[in-house]
Amino acid sequence: MATPGGPQGNHFCRKGGLASTSLQEGGSGLRSTEKVSPIAYYASLVGAFEVMARNEPELQEQVSSLRVLHTEGLLDEELKDVSCSQNTEIVGDTQQAEDGMLCMDYKHDENQETNGSLDFIRQNEPSIGSFFEDYPQSLQVQDRGKEQMAKASRLPIVRKLAGAFVRAKKGVFDAHPSKHFPKTLLDILLGFHTQHIPQRKMKVFGLKSLQALLAHSADSSKAKVALSELKDQGELEEVARIISQKDSGSFAVHLAVPTSSDLCLPRNAAIITEKVRAGLLKLSGAKCPCGQFNVELSHVLGCSKFRMNFVRHDVITNILLKSAVQAGQVARAEWLVEGDSSKRMDLLRFSGGVHWNDISVVNPVAPSYVRASQRIGGAIERRERDKKRKWDLVAARRGASFTPTVLEATGRRSELTKALFKELAVSAAEITEEDVSTGRRKDMFVSRVVGEITQHVSVAMAHCNALLIEEAEHLAQYKERPRKLARRAWVHASPKYDLF
Repeated sequence: MATPGGPQGNHFCRKGGLASTSLQEGGSGLRSTEKVSPIAYYASLVGAFEVMARNEPELQEQVSSLRVLHTEGLLDEELKDVSCSQNTEIVGDTQQAEDGMLCMDYKHDENQETNGSLDFIRQNEPSIGSFFEDYPQSLQVQDRGKEQMAKASRLPIVRKLAGAFVRAKKGVFDAHPSKHFPKTLLDILLGFHTQHIPQRKMKVFGLKSLQALLAHSADSSKAKVALSELKDQGELEEVARIISQKDSGSFAVHLAVPTSSDLCLPRNAAIITEKVRAGLLKLSGAKCPCGQFNVELSHVLGCSKFRMNFVRHDVITNILLKSAVQAGQVARAEWLVEGDSSKRMDLLRFSGGVHWNDISVVNPVAPSYVRASQRIGGAIERRERDKKRKWDLVAARRGASFTPTVLEATGRRSELTKALFKELAVSAAEITEEDVSTGRRKDMFVSRVVGEITQHVSVAMAHCNALLIEEAEHLAQYKERPRKLARRAWVHASPKYDLF
């Protein structure tokens, strides 16, 4: 793993690395306000332009005329003229230019074309700068397209929007392209990005703003570049770990509100969890009960000889058992499913039939899974196939339906596991005393319950992983196993929440 200042470079440093990307991209969410400010400034002006284009008569007239001319095919050449050049660099005093863009009054003076905004645009985007300079006496020009563009260029909001467009393009989107960021200024003026501002749909709670959409898009592009570099360097374990951390089940531990003891992490466990997420954890002299010395994290998280691996499995099983019972289902754990053998099912539920759930935790960075984990959910898919081969026929003979419930050691959930969480939440909605009379209220209730179950599982997983590491380090100094680790993990096994 790369360490700060290491010879292989640091992909998790704060300056432009994955630590500054969002949790959804496997980072730590340490986003730089300075680097996001061009997106915020651009998005705010696009929103203001959209409102003004609908309510300001003069701007509405100019925009409507541009759209008509574009429909008639009279702006094709102008669209090319105003498109952005790809190989220019920001020059001059950027801070001074930005201050000018943010603070100047932008009153248009027909006798003086140059102001802070125009200087910044001219220096950094000559093609757009020429757009404002080529037609100073536009009303004398006979070409309808040039005339109309010149009229629009005289409006202060258009110049401010052009400056924000250049600033966001140079500061962010040249390096991290986004399909949601327009290619030209005219795309905005013609309404391609203002008539309907693109927004990211969410499952329940409506739409994300343009700023959040563009910031997420830039984060995604940055993460792809970093992952590509790691793959080129042969860091497959790092790639597998980062991909595994993109699921909400992995970063839910960072979002959980510590309202009860089962949602709290001890200080040492919290430090270990963050180091694991950042790829900065180094084990010194750790020993495994299987006899190996100086084992790495990839071995510790998956070796079945560690006692805490079994405790982790039992704690998660107990959380799901309690969740099913509180959701109104009849459920049993570790149920003997074949009398002539010792085969037991982790979770047995009676809800519209008999459902078997075999709960399993797979280590995506283990040598046996690391290549499968180069794509999202690869390790989970392998484990699910193995479980189905083992249990499908047995369940069919007993008239039950079998579903493997697989999680990765980082907290990522399989699609079948997500479906189980949602099924429990829907069952809870049927018996809750809360008002779920409308579809939206029910959706919000289901989403909240799924989030609560996910957080409890994520916190328990993170704590058990930290205790696993403590067990490995303890065995390096003492021959006997630590006795109190398991007791500390069981605080998460009885979640202190009510689903209804």
